[in-house]
Amino acid sequence: MIKVNRIDSPQYLEKPSVKRETQRAIKLFSANLEEVDEQMLNERNRFKFSKYRNLSVKSQLERMFYNKCAYCESSFKHVYYGDIEHFRPKKLVTDNERGLKEEPGYYWLANEWSNLLLSCLFCNQAKKQYVQPIVNGPLKEITMGKQNEFPLASPTLFGSKRNHLEWVDKGESADESKRELIDPCRDNPEEHFEYTKEGVIVPKVINGKISRRALVSIRVYGLQRHYLVQERLKLYKLLDARMVSCHNSYADWLENRTRRSHIASFYHRRFRIELNELLRFGHCSMPFSGMSRFFLFKFLTDSLDFPAEKLSSLRKVFNRQVEGRIDFHKYSGFPGKIRCDELGARYPIWLIICMFGIYRFK
Repeated sequence: MIKVNRIDSPQYLEKPSVKRETQRAIKLFSANLEEVDEQMLNERNRFKFSKYRNLSVKSQLERMFYNKCAYCESSFKHVYYGDIEHFRPKKLVTDNERGLKEEPGYYWLANEWSNLLLSCLFCNQAKKQYVQPIVNGPLKEITMGKQNEFPLASPTLFGSKRNHLEWVDKGESADESKRELIDPCRDNPEEHFEYTKEGVIVPKVINGKISRRALVSIRVYGLQRHYLVQERLKLYKLLDARMVSCHNSYADWLENRTRRSHIASFYHRRFRIELNELLRFGHCSMPFSGMSRFFLFKFLTDSLDFPAEKLSSLRKVFNRQVEGRIDFHKYSGFPGKIRCDELGARYPIWLIICMFGIYRFK
């Protein structure tokens, strides 16, 4: 999972018909059950949110997430349409770990752009899955998938009546600071997760404590399901082969950088190509880019002497939503072209002038 910068809301969500549906939901679900007559209660039970399912909303989410699941980062469009996921459930809210269930949910956020994500079938819907244990052991079959789950750190808040007016006043829910799930558009998942070379995702230790949000998110989103771990393992093997190739090219360049210019340029160019292809694994459009970044940053600093202060600028490039190819090398901290002073140390000045003249007028 990676942090995704939310793009502009589709214009469709600003239409009066969408606003009317939201206002109707607020009228139905904000009233106390004691104040609701039988007719309104029946209408409340039959009420279905439909406006958020518009094709333009789905297309904007697919563009924002590069047709990947917001939670597990799987590319799924070739086998599944994808679900429009409500981060905060709109009707029923559950906490399976504590056995809590209540309704209504966050009904006023059903058509709210900031509450919509793109999800795959297995992260969004509760289904039985085989779970990969962190340590070696037999697979376990467990029901996983977010469905209507939204656990809070304080169970007392879970039972309190949700108020849409508070959201309007503050721009966020009263339980925002108590939520236990990672929101990829608000939080930075890279601060909460680590990965093993077997493709297993584990929570980070922050200030001597295991990240609670990471632990709950792994369980609720089903990020440890067996076949997902196997796909991450396949990608890691490709990434590892690229890192070995890049390291060998880097070693060759260091060994030959003081030789004649055309020889040094050859090895430098080869290393640059290898580095550029390696860094593509970390771009936000690639599947499992969160895992790739975890290993990439360790490789860059440990094996290639990459300046640690340059990692922040590289992260920005990884998250940049662009069309076409990116030359990652120019954003890195490695030397670029052969410098003129290096060239002058290898060739007499008269030869450099002649070479420049031939190039200039040919």
